[in-house]
Amino acid sequence: MVRRCMVIVALLLTSGAVAAATLNVPADYATIQAAIDAANPGDEIVIAAGTYEVAAPHILPPGGLSFRGTGEVVLTGSTGAFFEVVDPQNLDLFRFENLRFTGNPVGIRTPVPVNPFPETRLEVENCAFVQNGVGISARNTGQFRLTNCRFEGGAIGVDLRFAWMLAADCVFIGPEVAI
Repeated sequence: MVRRCMVIVALLLTSGAVAAATLNVPADYATIQAAIDAANPGDEIVIAAGTYEVAAPHILPPGGLSFRGTGEVVLTGSTGAFFEVVDPQNLDLFRFENLRFTGNPVGIRTPVPVNPFPETRLEVENCAFVQNGVGISARNTGQFRLTNCRFEGGAIGVDLRFAWMLAADCVFIGPEVAI
């Protein structure tokens, strides 16, 4: 009996969650989309300084990911949302830090809620949204944290629907509608 308990305890201790990986763009992956395609839920994608222009949106898979810019990272050129969450699972966390979204129809978009209602967690920190149609379209987001962000120009800074937001130290200059 004691031996069986020790085996169960040993299995529990060794079956912990896999540590999140760090994927580097462009050092490890040539494009942001290639890093997204290789990522697992909870991984962090670190984007080196530079301008990244895309034609199509980056579709974010279920499970949540983090994106962090190092240096001046400019994200531009999308024909839709630069980052789009399309099929979230309940409580997925998507985190964006130190990024500059410029000239996109939408910088970050979460989907319109459906039944059952999955709550997407969104954290955006130290990001700039410049001349985008909409900076952030949070349409089914719970636990939306917006910290130290700047919104300049464009039509809407944050489009908040079916969501609640905690914002701290953010600046809105010139969007037609701030929130």
